Amino acid sequence: SSRAGRVSDSSTSSSGDGTPKFAGSISAAAAAAAAGGQLAASNAICSGVFRRIVRLQGLRVLSCNASSIPDAHLEALSTLRGLQELRLSAAGRGAGLAAALQGLSGLSSLELRHPSVCGELRGCLGGLQQLQVLALGLCPKLADVIMPEVAQLQHLQKLALPFPLAAPHLRLLSHLPVLQELYTWRHIELDVLGPAHEPLLKVTRLVAGSINGRGKSLAAWFPGLETLCLKRCSDLAALSLRACVSVQELLAGECSQLSDEGFACLRGLRALQRLQVEGASQLTDAAFSAVFCGTMPALQHVSISGCPAVSDAALQLLTASCRRLASVSIGSCRQLSDKTLKRLAHCEHLSAVALKGCRGFTAQGIAALAAAPQMRQVLVNGCMGVLSSLCRGYRPGVEVRVEERL
Repeated sequence: SSRAGRVSDSSTSSSGDGTPKFAGSISAAAAAAAAGGQLAASNAICSGVFRRIVRLQGLRVLSCNASSIPDAHLEALSTLRGLQELRLSAAGRGAGLAAALQGLSGLSSLELRHPSVCGELRGCLGGLQQLQVLALGLCPKLADVIMPEVAQLQHLQKLALPFPLAAPHLRLLSHLPVLQELYTWRHIELDVLGPAHEPLLKVTRLVAGSINGRGKSLAAWFPGLETLCLKRCSDLAALSLRACVSVQELLAGECSQLSDEGFACLRGLRALQRLQVEGASQLTDAAFSAVFCGTMPALQHVSISGCPAVSDAALQLLTASCRRLASVSIGSCRQLSDKTLKRLAHCEHLSAVALKGCRGFTAQGIAALAAAPQMRQVLVNGCMGVLSSLCRGYRPGVEVRVEERL
């Protein structure tokens, strides 16, 4: 249709971190419809479909895998003057893509997946002054030479970058008045906030591979932080996390170096609503005692996994402190027993529990959990003491699903 406003290839979709997500196989049904014919399922659109797409002058949204299209041909995208959102997987040197972007000044959202583009984007991003979303996290060779241009995008709200960020990069980003979400799966190096530089006041969501605080306060750079997601979490104490009083979500993975002292920094985060800790092999009950000795009035969702030294006593402290728990996920915590499940059963707001790889639980504990007043779903996976044949006869409205193998 020459009046098509959107062409979307099912191989591309926006993932949680703002970068394009590509499925293993696609049908490209919408693109085939625009081409006026049938297209066999493949991982990329063909040249014939691409030529027809660039003739759709009314197109506003384009999401496709164009990795089979020669880089030089991508310049034809510049003819789509009305394009507002572009989610694209491409290959080649990137010169054709850069030329196309120079003609798409009306873009409000740009999400790229490109394995080899490097310095080619330099000189073309600064002209995209309407951009609100810029996701370059899947361009692994892209260098930080683009940062001065990125710092000129005054409407930018969401930014994903593929390279490590240091204090000079953060100082450039502080020039963006409405930036709310910042993503990099590499590390961030904090430094002292100089008197001539402003913090990133509007950033509420920060996702990073890791953060090296070097004793510098995370709150000094991100005073309005509400969500912190770390792929690798080593030492929360070095980030002075206790000062981040507005944090509502903390998602921490690969926490093998997280100590009891570091975990204790969560104490006093009274706005915390969601807590996820994975692979914290060094955590003991002492860490939970330090954090949950008082009340955590807002905490509703807790997920802990890979904490072999944590016992029933730690979970008792948690349930006593968090009166609004709505969902709990526990994985590979081998010291926990049915005592924890029976304690969870007394949480009056708890409606969903997931248990995985915990050998101390039994069918009796599952029965107690399923009887909790607001319980709606109990998922059990790979818990050696829980046999599916013994898990039955629960009250109506409660789903209990047991998979004996991990």
